[in-house]
Amino acid sequence: MRESKDVIINGKPLDEMLASDRPKFAGADLRDVNLKGAHIQDTNFEGANLSGADLREAWLGGCNFKGADFTTANLSGANFYYADLRGANFAGANITGANFTGAKLEGAGLEVVGGEDEQENIVRHKNQGENI
Repeated sequence: MRESKDVIINGKPLDEMLASDRPKFAGADLRDVNLKGAHIQDTNFEGANLSGADLREAWLGGCNFKGADFTTANLSGANFYYADLRGANFAGANITGANFTGAKLEGAGLEVVGGEDEQENIVRHKNQGENI
């Protein structure tokens, strides 16, 4: 697992970029990065590689993850409140307890299987039986 201080993007450590106003990580290589419990909001991760990343309990509200790769990432308890996840790859990712309220999920390999209203989604991997 790579710590955020050890990940360099465009010549800057990831942890410094996260502390800046409205950082952009479009297309970034964030494989196996540890962002457990991070609070990241309204940030562009379009097309980023987050495969194997640890995002447990992270707040990722309003972020753009269009086409991002979450293959085998640990997303348990992560909050994707109103995030754009269209076309993201969640193959093998742990989404147990993740919150996808209001998220855009078209083409993400996830499906809404219930909820009290359209803003409170119960989501599961397509072709798998367990709901979250």
